[in-house]
Amino acid sequence: MEIVNPSVAILSDAEVLAFIVSKKQHERALPRTRKERIPNLATVTYEAQKFLEDVAPHLKHQSGDVIAQFLKDIHKFGLSKSEKLQLLNLRPTTQCEMQLLIFDSEERYTEEQIDEMLEIIRRDLPCPELEEEKLQETEDQAKETPDQSEESLSRTDQSQNSRKADSQSGVPDQASDTKRTTRSSKKEVEKKGVVSTHDSSVKQWCGLCSSFLLRIVETLTTVSQRMKAACSRKFSVLSIIVEG
Repeated sequence: MEIVNPSVAILSDAEVLAFIVSKKQHERALPRTRKERIPNLATVTYEAQKFLEDVAPHLKHQSGDVIAQFLKDIHKFGLSKSEKLQLLNLRPTTQCEMQLLIFDSEERYTEEQIDEMLEIIRRDLPCPELEEEKLQETEDQAKETPDQSEESLSRTDQSQNSRKADSQSGVPDQASDTKRTTRSSKKEVEKKGVVSTHDSSVKQWCGLCSSFLLRIVETLTTVSQRMKAACSRKFSVLSIIVEG
């Protein structure tokens, strides 16, 4: 067999998924004697089908007519084959995703053109599953926002009530202020006492260390003097022996 023109056309993920499904249906219709018995073929096809269906649920909605209409509408932007294939397989929904899939998109296209491409993708490549998820997310956010607003209102009411109570009871506030000042003064006095005791202990420790060092110096001086005296005696004895 001779390959005349390799890679005549590039298959999209939707076409691969459709081929796997049709191949499995064809094999089920055949009798057991005529089925192809290739090792691990069933495992590979099952895993490939499961991966494509789980990761990209929009692929099962991309029929031949849908792909043809999309390629016709997107043709005016001058995208390459690989870029069109990426748009078909991944179905981007934001400008950030478009910048990752289209080479040098910021210089080739404006934001309006990118938005137009996204609109074509939403229109020509539908995905009800993703749209339902987005609607569910928006509904959940809408439910959460009233709860947050109620909590903020309750907090503001509590703060206002506390301010009113403080304004009505002015004398207790002064008493509490005096108590706070006395407590702070006591704490400062205690801190000063702790600092003074710490300073005194440090001074005592420094005095002990200095006296200990002085004793060490005195002992070293006495030892050095004794060693000098012993050396002088040995030298005199040696000189006498040499002279004799």
